[in-house]
Amino acid sequence: MVRVLVSGTLSSACLGLAGASISASLLGTGALPFLICSCAGFIFGAIGFYRSTMAHSLAMLERYPRLIQLHLDANFPSRGFMRWRREDLRPEMFRGSWRMQSLLMTALLTAQPAIDRIYDERESVLVEAARAELAAAAASEDRLIADG
Repeated sequence: MVRVLVSGTLSSACLGLAGASISASLLGTGALPFLICSCAGFIFGAIGFYRSTMAHSLAMLERYPRLIQLHLDANFPSRGFMRWRREDLRPEMFRGSWRMQSLLMTALLTAQPAIDRIYDERESVLVEAARAELAAAAASEDRLIADG
């Protein structure tokens, strides 16, 4: 909720100031255009945040269906999400209803720390693999220099 407010407020301020500046330079006043552009900016910012969060939620549902299912059930136990089959946890189940989209976004917000841990572990594995490759390449170069 706070992120929606911050996103809306920032776009509200930017659009409001831009509208007021343009209006003031063209018409000599910018009070009413500032108000109108600020309102429009907040709406556009909030809608943009909603859309990007929804896209992220659907992507995480495809990648980690069991994790999202766990968080859906933890946040909304009366909905019986743990009884859903894996085949039912598809983005299509959530795209058609704004209520289901809201549930999915809430689940993503609570699952985000676990998703971050998964990414951190993957990153550590990749870093270690890259270090091993560099060490092997350096050892190979050292052998070539010593032999050469």
